[in-house]
Amino acid sequence: MIIFSMCEVMAVLGLALIAVHFLSVWARS
Repeated sequence: MIIFSMCEVMAVLGLALIAVHFLSVWARS
């Protein structure tokens, strides 16, 4: 089982939120 540290989890979630944000902005334009 792979155990992620808190920093890695927060970094992945942050990047995912940024990616979704940019995709939504790009889709609107």
